[in-house]
Amino acid sequence: LGPISGTMTVDTLDAEIRGDSDGDYLGQAIGSMGDYDSDGYADILVTAPRDDAGGVDAGAVYLLRGEADLSGWDDQSVLSLYTAQVTGASADQHLGFSVDGSGDLDGDGNNDLLVGAPDMEATAGAAFLFNGPLSGTQSIDDADAQFLGDDATDAAGSTVMFVGDTDGSGRDSVLIAADKDNYIGSQAGAAYLLTSIGF
Repeated sequence: LGPISGTMTVDTLDAEIRGDSDGDYLGQAIGSMGDYDSDGYADILVTAPRDDAGGVDAGAVYLLRGEADLSGWDDQSVLSLYTAQVTGASADQHLGFSVDGSGDLDGDGNNDLLVGAPDMEATAGAAFLFNGPLSGTQSIDDADAQFLGDDATDAAGSTVMFVGDTDGSGRDSVLIAADKDNYIGSQAGAAYLLTSIGF
């Protein structure tokens, strides 16, 4: 197909995935899960932090499997396309403000899922780790690990990211941002590096 150039509108692209209902905010965060099922096609993550599956505005993350022909994705609800789903567990958690599935924290060869919910716990915030592979529907109550903000209004989980192997352990490390952390000064912010959680 050659290089992409010029100006185009997004509705001319290859597929449009839609939120399930009013106010879901599908697409707040998007990310890669790599090729988690080893079928040769990259898989993607899409969040909807005001999805109501786990409670009003509990939020959700959807895993969609890549495939050779994506024409069947166009103009479809995410509910008709997802392979795995993670939901918030109660109202107003807004799970899915941030997401990443591009790393392997436990070193088992499967990509893991990180998802942030900075409005949880009186906006202390939280991030959740799910060890891969993912399947079916889970809630944050099923997470393999959770990381909570230190204080109210810290907004931990405002950004989450796998950052590669920072310590030579052979496992990917994780950064979790708390962009309203007040330790140094009012909303000075903080970022926390995790290289091991007991694996």
